Amino acid sequence: MEVLGALRNMRQMFRKTPESSMGICLSEQEILIARLEREGDRWQLSAVDALEYPAEEEADEAQAVAELVRMHCARNGWDLGCLAVSLPERMLFVGKADLPDLGAEELAEAIHWEVEGSEFFGEREFRAGFMKMDTGEYWMAAVEEEAAGRWGREWEDQERVLLTVMPPLETSPQWDVDGMLFADRELALGENVSAASCPSGSVPAIYAAMLAVDFLPAKYTVAFTAMEPAETWAWKRLSLAVACSVLLFLCSMAGWDFWRLHEAHEAQMATHRQRMLLGKEEKKKTLIERSVLETRKRDSRLERLSGERFPWQGLLVHFGSMTVEGVYISDMFLSERNLLNMEGEAVSFDALAEFLKGFESDRDFFPNGPVLQNSSVSEKKMPGEMVHFSLQMEL
Repeated sequence: MEVLGALRNMRQMFRKTPESSMGICLSEQEILIARLEREGDRWQLSAVDALEYPAEEEADEAQAVAELVRMHCARNGWDLGCLAVSLPERMLFVGKADLPDLGAEELAEAIHWEVEGSEFFGEREFRAGFMKMDTGEYWMAAVEEEAAGRWGREWEDQERVLLTVMPPLETSPQWDVDGMLFADRELALGENVSAASCPSGSVPAIYAAMLAVDFLPAKYTVAFTAMEPAETWAWKRLSLAVACSVLLFLCSMAGWDFWRLHEAHEAQMATHRQRMLLGKEEKKKTLIERSVLETRKRDSRLERLSGERFPWQGLLVHFGSMTVEGVYISDMFLSERNLLNMEGEAVSFDALAEFLKGFESDRDFFPNGPVLQNSSVSEKKMPGEMVHFSLQMEL
């Protein structure tokens, strides 16, 4: 219920309530005009005027009345707004019918048959309106379709035009100093309106003015035209609301997009920071891997060198035990991994031979014995001149 109430209030906010209305009725020699104006939440009767009007042929009556009313409104600076015309009974069929309680459509159809059965209009088309009376009977009135069309066309440029006739009311209008009670509705009086100043016969015009803005109880409304709501859409207010809603929606979408952009930027910055950290870690990892690789290469090289190292110290110690007096070793090197080359000098060939015998007898250290590759002395051997030799041994 609260939701429905809120929706109704919102609908009311964007509906334009009429600020004035006008009712017109015809007598034999006058056109009576009643004007209502809104004062806050109340309606007041601001003017009741009578225009002289000599009765003319019915075909011209609608046009003549419309011209006179428009001229009168122009002189007074009135806008017509919502308008209702109370047709004179001389144009209408009026009667009563005793009908059972029916639905709205069935009741309208029954009234139509009652009017048609009276043969008032013969074969001509007509429009009918009705009201249920306190006695239970239905009061009905009908107007010829052609006549109603003429009256409607004369006012078709207005916001709302109703064709009506004043039905019999339960009580007559009651006047006092401040206002009048009309069909259970309180109507305030304007400054220039009083019961004494209102022309006789103006009640149908007041009824029509109240009907034009839906200010009458539903049971007293009789109209020959469609009773559409008097309110219209407040297009300016509605357009402004729609524009504000669209602007709010666009701002919301823009704000959402900016927030998403901010989040994306923050995520990008976080990713950048992580990449920088990962870059540093990658550099550290690369340096560590490079250091490990270089260490492995160095260890491999040391291992290889250690495997290829020749035991010179042990060999020299062993040679120390094999020295022969008069033999001197000047050079010692490896030509291959297991071939030891030795060069030296001996004081004589006998000393050299004794030196070689030591190697030949040492089969554990030199299994194949020494190989004398060269031994020489100058052609003119001088006293004290040394014998040069070179030998090779397989270790």
